[in-house]
Amino acid sequence: MGARVLTRNVDAAMALLSDVVLRPTFDAKAFERRKKQQLGELVRRMGDPNFLAQQAYYAAVFGADHPYGHASGGTPKTVQALTLADAKNFYVKNTGPRAAALIMTGDVTLPQAVEWAKKYFGGWKGGAVAPKPPPAPPAPPRQQVRIVPKPGLEQTVVLVGRPGLAAGNPDEYALELATTVFGGFFGSRLNMNIREDKGYSYGANASLGTRLGVGPLTAYAAVRQNVTGPALAEFMKELAGIKTNPITEKELGAAREGLIRAFPGAFETVEGLGGSASQLFFHRRPMDEFKKSVEGLRDASAAEVQRVAEVYLDPAAMQVVLVGDPLVIQEQVTPLNLGKLTLVETPASEMGPASQTP
Repeated sequence: MGARVLTRNVDAAMALLSDVVLRPTFDAKAFERRKKQQLGELVRRMGDPNFLAQQAYYAAVFGADHPYGHASGGTPKTVQALTLADAKNFYVKNTGPRAAALIMTGDVTLPQAVEWAKKYFGGWKGGAVAPKPPPAPPAPPRQQVRIVPKPGLEQTVVLVGRPGLAAGNPDEYALELATTVFGGFFGSRLNMNIREDKGYSYGANASLGTRLGVGPLTAYAAVRQNVTGPALAEFMKELAGIKTNPITEKELGAAREGLIRAFPGAFETVEGLGGSASQLFFHRRPMDEFKKSVEGLRDASAAEVQRVAEVYLDPAAMQVVLVGDPLVIQEQVTPLNLGKLTLVETPASEMGPASQTP
């Protein structure tokens, strides 16, 4: 929760903000209205292949019972089941001064921020503490290729990935560089292959999503339906190529420069500063984390980057999720022998036919 206001209005804004945090009303009508809005949004998103891919992907990488095994917005079934009592109980159990941070950015000094914190939140009571990081999921060899069926879809959404690293892992900077070379910028191996050379897609990318606890390592593209099999084969080819065709000094230099030069952009606005500071709190990282990140990206050796690339970008450990026409996928992907083709039940099946988006 937060607000952006003129400096002269901070006291008034803090009074409102602290009232919301310390004395939430949990109005029944407001709860039902917000619940209805969320259900409507979920109905709308069920027609989005990328949303369906995300739902199936998180379950494939983390497992359906893991806290990161589903999107945070819920499904029609889980949202419909929520009650006002659930919301109240969750708030009481999970909020309190020991589980929160007050972040202020702009024309403010530390003594002034502390004064405001004491004035507006000094009486906050509650025994909640920040939750423990969720357990690291296993990363077994791929046994199947998961298919979310969307008959007649002109494109196929391709998601390939596995559990990656937690924020603060010693290999984080080296793997960030390796992932960037593989698919993290326009000149990456994956994009130059899928888009520039083959013309299968408008773009292909890869990212390392570090979190509190292990996050996902993901490669993505939306490709033409008629090249689903060849495109997936190129994904696997580029992953395998990390080992057979090691990362060059030129590639590593480009990735290093791009990642380091991107840092200042996160601090250009008060929102950017606040968001960056929030991530330090959420991930429980030290206050000099950004300085350490730049140093880590700068100092990671070619040998370190190659080592983690071969460990984490091994194609055998990559789970595969495809959203598209199931007949086309079956015909084109079966010959690749990447695992058993398995249809995935999506959250759309939780809704009645009348509420499903075609």
